[in-house]
Formats: sequence, structure tokens, C-alpha cells
Amino acid sequence: MELTFWGVRGSFPVARPHVRRFGGNTSCLELQSQGSHLIVDAGTGIRALGQHLTAHNLCQDRPLHLLISHTHWDHIQGFPFFAPAYSDKYELVMHSVDRPRHSLERLLSWQQDSHFFPVPLERLKSRIAFSILEEETHYDFGPFKVMCLRLNHPGVSTGFRV
Repeated sequence: MELTFWGVRGSFPVARPHVRRFGGNTSCLELQSQGSHLIVDAGTGIRALGQHLTAHNLCQDRPLHLLISHTHWDHIQGFPFFAPAYSDKYELVMHSVDRPRHSLERLLSWQQDSHFFPVPLERLKSRIAFSILEEETHYDFGPFKVMCLRLNHPGVSTGFRV
């Protein structure tokens, strides 16, 4: 298994010389194994990951699973710029735990409302499915075995053991 950190910052992205070593994008991790990719969070780092996936025609033959730990902006703000979401060659499965007031789909839809972004979620060309995960339950996403646990963080927040 290979792990790539596409974004490691919290709260907001920065582009300054002092962050060059670790990068200035917000949360996004990619795990690769046996030709499959698993993405954790959709911060601003997901933009570069999406460009990489589309440039190399990766993940077009199987669902691309995205685990969303929580919906603070630094963990979802990059999704509107994720190139595979704009291509009908991709199937995206967005996983998160249940949220008491608003689903992940609703929150992403609000983020891409025409007041804030020119392309609404429902106009993206990829096939997008939303999946609710149960805490302390094991899931198989291709070669990845995943369990999610609640974290002590404001709002509904989940950690993933892969």
C-alpha cells in the first residue's frame, strides 16, 4: 500500500516559502493498492490529485471511493475543483457517517450552490453516490479494509483505520 499526502494543513490553504517542505493545501490523502485508490477528505489538495488521476487515466474502470472525515470547510472545500467529478468516465462513491441535521450530499450541494460556485453538484458529469457509514463497522472498498470511529472534534467527526 502506498500513501500520498496531497494536503496536510488545517483551516485554510497557504502558499508561502516556509510551507514548501510539507505543502500548503488542506486535508487530502490518497491510498493506492492493487490498482485501486482510496481518498480521505476533499480539502484543497484534492485538486492536484484529481489532475493526476485524469492525466494518467487512473480509476476509470472501478469506483473511486472518498471517505469524508467531517464537513468542516478545510475537508471539503477542494471538491468543486476535483477534475474526475466533471468527467462521465468516473464513478465516485462519497462515504461519511450519518449527520444529525444535514447529509453529506446536502452540504456539498450547498457548497456548490449558484451563489457560491458556478457549477451545481447535480450538474457534475461523474456518477456520484453517497453512502452512510456506521461507526465501529468494517467495510471493504476493493483491497482496502476500513473501520470508522468517532473522534473528539467539534461536530460529527470520524477517524478511519485502513
